[in-house]
Order: sequence, then C-alpha cells, then structure tokens
Amino acid sequence: MKIVNSIKNTLLNKEMSLDIKSPMQGHLFYLEQVSNKIANNIVGDGIAIIPTGNSIVAPCSGRICNIFKKNSYSFNIETEEGLEIVIQIGAGVDSSNEDAFKCFIHENQKVEVGELILELNLPVLRDNLITTISPVLLANSQRVLRIQKYSGFVEAGIGNIMTIYFV
Repeated sequence: MKIVNSIKNTLLNKEMSLDIKSPMQGHLFYLEQVSNKIANNIVGDGIAIIPTGNSIVAPCSGRICNIFKKNSYSFNIETEEGLEIVIQIGAGVDSSNEDAFKCFIHENQKVEVGELILELNLPVLRDNLITTISPVLLANSQRVLRIQKYSGFVEAGIGNIMTIYFV
C-alpha cells in the first residue's frame, strides 16, 4: 500500500519526507568537513559519522539490496519509497577480517529501523583502517527536493541524521 501511495504522491508532485536515523553511535559531520580519505568513494549526498560504538543498525526500514566487502564494509537499503541509502563503515580495511566485523544480515533481507546489522570491533578497525569516518549517503536523488542534515552526537537507531524531502 505504501508503494501505491508513493506512486500517487509522485504523480501529484506531493512532497513527502523520510527521517534517516543514525546507524551507529558517534559524532555527525557534514561531508564537506571530513577528510578527503573518503572523497573518492562518495556516491551521493549525505552525512558522515565517526563511530564511537560497536553496533550498526538499520537507519530506515527497507530491503538490503547490496553488501560490499572490498576495502570497507558497506551495505545499501532500498526503502519502500524507492530511495537507496548507502552505509559505509570506514575505508581501507580488509572486511574479510573476522575479528573486525560480525554481520547479521544477508542480501534481499527486509529490515526495520533500529534492527542490528553489524557488530564492530572498533579497536581492530582503528588499527587497520585508513579512516573510521563512515558516510551515510543517498545514492539515488532524482526525486529528492532537499536534504536536511543534522549535527552533534547521536545514538544508534535513535537520533535523526537526515530528513530527505522528495516527490
């Protein structure tokens, strides 16, 4: 039913919004504020988080459409509204290192906001990463009107990091 309503709203050009929760505990930064260490991997607009906790949770409800494990650990969630959110954990790590990541999801799995996705071993990651800066990005922005970004310290699954306004 949500997809039908989303299509109706798109056809009527009615503005909708989607709150994106923080997938991890940490400090929020605008992408422009963070090091160029992640600049080559940016696929869309969004926000960056420097993690301080070990749990990674779903920032929104949807379907896990991709899991990437090369030079970082990242996954994409497609929302019911058709937006694709990309979460990348740091950069420059061998994500096959079983001491660094424990994964609780698989591709095509449906997840709810706040559901546990990964557990991190931050000391291992800090020793092996180029950076722990973790971008959360919107990969497809064709329908997006604007993105409101927040700053400060956030808890996993609780604080909003972005509100996406779209048609």
